[in-house]
Amino acid sequence: MKHRFTLLLVLLLSVISVKGQDYLDDIMFQSFGWDEYSQSRHTSEGGFYEYYNSRAGNLKAIGFDMIWLPPPSASTGGVGYFPTELYNFSQTSWGSEAQLKKMLANMNARGLYPIADVVANHRSGTTGWVDFTNPAWGCETICSNDDAASASYVGCRPSGAPDTGMEFGGSRDMDHTNLTVQNGYKEFLTRLKALGFKGWRWDVAKGFSASYFGNYINDSKPYYSVGEFWDGDVNALKTWINGTYSGGATISGAFDFSLYYAMSAIMVTSTSQTATNNYSGLNWSGNMAGLAGQYGFSEKAVTFVDNHDTFVHGSAFLGSNIPKAYAYILTHPGIPCVFAPHYYGGTYAKDGVTRNYGAGYASAINKLMAIRKATGINAYSNVTIDKSESGLYAAYIKKNASDTEPVVAVKIGPYSWTPSLGTGWILSASGTDYVVWTKTAINVAPTITITPSSSKNVSGTNVTVTISASDDSGNAPTIRYTLDGSEPTVSSPLYSSSFTVNSNTTVKAVAFDNLGLSSGVVERAYTFETPRNIVVRFKPPTTTPNWPSPKIHYWNYSPTNALPAANWNTPIDMTADVDNPGWFKYTFPSIIQVSFLFRDGNATGTLGQTKTGDIINVTQDTWYEWDPTNSLFVKQVSLSTDDLALNAKKVTLDILQNPALNGVIRVRYSNAKGGNLYLYDLSGKMLKTQKVSANSGDDTISVSNLQSGNYLLMLKSDQGMSVSKVIIK
Repeated sequence: MKHRFTLLLVLLLSVISVKGQDYLDDIMFQSFGWDEYSQSRHTSEGGFYEYYNSRAGNLKAIGFDMIWLPPPSASTGGVGYFPTELYNFSQTSWGSEAQLKKMLANMNARGLYPIADVVANHRSGTTGWVDFTNPAWGCETICSNDDAASASYVGCRPSGAPDTGMEFGGSRDMDHTNLTVQNGYKEFLTRLKALGFKGWRWDVAKGFSASYFGNYINDSKPYYSVGEFWDGDVNALKTWINGTYSGGATISGAFDFSLYYAMSAIMVTSTSQTATNNYSGLNWSGNMAGLAGQYGFSEKAVTFVDNHDTFVHGSAFLGSNIPKAYAYILTHPGIPCVFAPHYYGGTYAKDGVTRNYGAGYASAINKLMAIRKATGINAYSNVTIDKSESGLYAAYIKKNASDTEPVVAVKIGPYSWTPSLGTGWILSASGTDYVVWTKTAINVAPTITITPSSSKNVSGTNVTVTISASDDSGNAPTIRYTLDGSEPTVSSPLYSSSFTVNSNTTVKAVAFDNLGLSSGVVERAYTFETPRNIVVRFKPPTTTPNWPSPKIHYWNYSPTNALPAANWNTPIDMTADVDNPGWFKYTFPSIIQVSFLFRDGNATGTLGQTKTGDIINVTQDTWYEWDPTNSLFVKQVSLSTDDLALNAKKVTLDILQNPALNGVIRVRYSNAKGGNLYLYDLSGKMLKTQKVSANSGDDTISVSNLQSGNYLLMLKSDQGMSVSKVIIK
């Protein structure tokens, strides 16, 4: 009876799966490695979100259909896997919420579907172990057997139900039997969808019962769902996937760790293992190895060649084994996933291990993706294994099992082999120990780049724009472009040489090869502004560490001649802000943009001890406070809704001229002894503060450097506070 039920469930899940076939031929791209935000390709272009926003069109044209993005919430870790405020999408290492929304909108418009990395297994407190905010949850939401139950700290104790999965150290395990937790994560997924995310990648899928994942999936109905159920046992993967069925039309997929470890055992030699070079491990009773080779599960198997965790393990693929492994997963069933460090290259470190991927393997991967797309290989394609022995794996792949002829032949391993089934084979891709043949010529989409990156510039200056493109044919592609933000087509102006812009301009460009294949659209935005003073304020740490006299270090400022070059060995002092005890300030004169960090002056520059993280591309007066729970160790101060709710009647604040005239706000107030006026924009950012001159009376506030719009003015004194809306024209 048990076997009959299992077979019935598999058949039922297969029927459910075929209803959503949009993703069957998809290729996923993991857009980040560990500490990806610190890679120079991102910091030089305004951050991670800006980098991928400008490339969305080209990534889609090259062959990617889904892009797995890092956790988008505020977190105690730079990469985002220790989330604090789930609903805070601005205080991250990746960029602002506005940048995130812009990037997601562009990706969706290009058909590149964003997959959010969802960390639902655990949360960290905002400042301590259990103080959850945004949303605010109590200790009844923490599993009773969480490690906080026996720890020494100030705060409530875990009082939820026992964990329904594996315990996770370092952060609080959430009790998913609790309705507050369930509703909170459902709301979180709703907000992610509103931002523009289409699907989910679930972190720590062993952390709680699969049925709760199914509950969240059924409620949110993602385009695709995949869980990090880290287990090399294919039956364990199948059990977890089946467990996510909750009566809806969608179940989750899982990363194919069983295939990953099978490939690694054959190809990888490290300090912890020796490569067998015996490809019989990829032949499971005549079927493809791993979850992807299991009946009814191939579309739920996300195959991969390392990720942001495995890349430092002894199983990790290095050197020529990287393209060889991609030659396997990109020609076989499943949903293949490409790892950004493999694609772009670079140096990455984690847990004391450093990996250098050089310039990456984009060219080889692009060719293999083009083969998959041109031949129609998908999650359910059919594999016939011809050889699987020491030194050699060879197989034929049919697009569909019912087809007469295979569309791809692949050889992996050092020994020779050529396809003999059928005729008309063309060698379409090759590298160290791999060859791929097809029966049709393969055309790879051109790549295209606009330089410089998007930027803010000084009014009256020029930016020289260059567009370049390349194609695997060796012939120069034709480039078309627009300057008005519209989509370029084959009829748009032909690019022939660099040009200059000196007013707000969005440049979009597309390249076509000699067969008419498009690169997809890429874009850059250049804005021009009048320089002004930018004042930044900082409230430094006063315990451990203790910075009694904080310094500042800056770079990447515009205009480039506005400031003297900052020298790390010559710390730049901030001055005490006499109007705001405990705060320090620094004025950048006549600039429009600057990047900086705060430091204590120590030459070592240790993050979280003697310096903060990098604060990128600031364009207005801002206030920052030391925050050891933030990945940058600093947070931008904002006006909370709680402050607004405290609007005390004892204090009065009237705007005498609204809208403000001639760059001046005129106010009248009472009961303002010891008070200060604070001006905020509608996002809650503090822009200006000014001490009042009397207990009651009139005052003026200069706002000539602010843009037109709506603002909030708050008067806070010993007697309470009052808030008024003010318009600046």
